[in-house]
Amino acid sequence: MDNETNKNIKNFYYCNLASIETSNYDFRFNFGRIKESGATAIDAKKVEEYMDVEIVMSPQHAKALLQNLSQNLAMYEDTFGTINVIPKSGVQIK
Repeated sequence: MDNETNKNIKNFYYCNLASIETSNYDFRFNFGRIKESGATAIDAKKVEEYMDVEIVMSPQHAKALLQNLSQNLAMYEDTFGTINVIPKSGVQIK
């Protein structure tokens, strides 16, 4: 990001771990980072220890986010090629 874009951002987080929880009223997106180099598995009971940020939004907002993300992923792939999702070979939650 350039400095012009950065000046409005309050916090920056890198995420390589995410979870989603839902209820009738909201979606909860939890983002975190696995910091251990070479980690192959983490205990599901300890996942919360890795989470740094929780974002809560309405179902309507979550759906709008999905549509926006889908459009942006399609534009990215049009420009740079298909994004290959790595099958469950990374860190596993047990």
